[in-house]
Amino acid sequence: MPLTRCLSRPFLSRSYALFELLHLDAVGNPAKPLARPRKKSTKTVYKSLAPDWGASGVAAWDQIDEALDSLGIKVDVWDADTFGSDPLGEVVLPLAALRTDDATPVDKWCVWKAKGRFELLEKFARLCS
Repeated sequence: MPLTRCLSRPFLSRSYALFELLHLDAVGNPAKPLARPRKKSTKTVYKSLAPDWGASGVAAWDQIDEALDSLGIKVDVWDADTFGSDPLGEVVLPLAALRTDDATPVDKWCVWKAKGRFELLEKFARLCS
């Protein structure tokens, strides 16, 4: 199938997200996992370009002993497949940027790092523009 035909078809994924609480270095990059690993995952949402994971898209952990300013949440998004999963992208969010004094939700854009086939499509789009 020609590439232009593949790109013109809607891409409906079977996506889910994995959340991991981890230490960040001074620049905000993942440095190392916590001594006691803390990971959560969402349910899989089928046939959607804008998945809404609802309550399963909320990551909450109790008993965090580490300093919050040195922690971040890594969010990996995957496309579920019959024989495994394909990476779609990831983002690392520093907890300090997500915390507010009055517990109001933080609404801001984040830099997304494309992975797998989205990384290839992103490179192809840059070549064509």
